Amino acid sequence: MKYLKYIEDWNIYVTKKFQSISEELSEEQLINYIKENCKEFLKKPKVITRSIRPDNLGKDWIDFDYFYSDPKTLNRKSSDCYNYYTLIIDNAPEWKDYPKRSKSFICTLGTSHIEGNRYYVIPKDDSKWGVCKKHDIFVSFDDLKYDAGQFTRDLYNFYYVIMGNKNDVLNDDDYNEFMTKLNNLNTKLKKMKWEKVKELIKKNNIYHDNLLKY
Repeated sequence: MKYLKYIEDWNIYVTKKFQSISEELSEEQLINYIKENCKEFLKKPKVITRSIRPDNLGKDWIDFDYFYSDPKTLNRKSSDCYNYYTLIIDNAPEWKDYPKRSKSFICTLGTSHIEGNRYYVIPKDDSKWGVCKKHDIFVSFDDLKYDAGQFTRDLYNFYYVIMGNKNDVLNDDDYNEFMTKLNNLNTKLKKMKWEKVKELIKKNNIYHDNLLKY
């Protein structure tokens, strides 16, 4: 029941957040806006879509036929797994040329993998785009061998199992603290015998031991 309440609260938050950053447009306003701000798209259009699920976002949101939204006003955070990958994409030097995920809309090219109501996305000329190699960024990391969302759950569990203190959790909202704790984890792992690490993983039913190589 606690998990269901969390999902319900999250859906309400998402509804209010998207409504607060979205401005409904008339068809005439839409056309004028596109002509003025989306010239690159008009030169070379692509089918870019985003789905809105009515069960999540409510009738006030999905009643919009045309609207404008600015992702820079977002503070996107995962609703169904830990937010580690967003922290990394937003802050790690290796990702410096990639758009900040927390300030982005997640879309798809084409119309596949669409659930709910489909909206066509027309980007402004100054938009910055990041493209993953598969239909979802969660399954775009070949080295993981499995879903990145599940990896975040495993990493969370792995951290407190190895550190031995359930009150000391691997946070997902501060990058510097996150990296400090990962370094502490790495330091402790170097002092442990490998067989002991594998024993703890098996004992605590951590889903995949594939994360050990990281």
